[in-house]
Amino acid sequence: MGISFCEAAAYGVPVITTDTGGVSEVIKNGINGYALNYDSDHTEYGETIINIFCSDEKYYSLVRESRNMFEKSLNWDVWGINMKNILDKNLMLKHL
Repeated sequence: MGISFCEAAAYGVPVITTDTGGVSEVIKNGINGYALNYDSDHTEYGETIINIFCSDEKYYSLVRESRNMFEKSLNWDVWGINMKNILDKNLMLKHL
């Protein structure tokens, strides 16, 4: 996953990207941006951008949800907590 997706979310910037290598695990279509198919052409990207910017409601919803995803999951604090839980669980299993 590109760290740039987390950085964009931190600033509430919706992402329009290509769905490759697990990108859709982070970019949720219509929530915090759009991950278009690998074979999408410039027309589909253009239409997606136009659809977002022609609707204030859609754009600001993407902005809010992008920042919300950063707060809930796309930041180092959450990563650290999750990693600690994984390590604790695995260390406990070794002691059983």
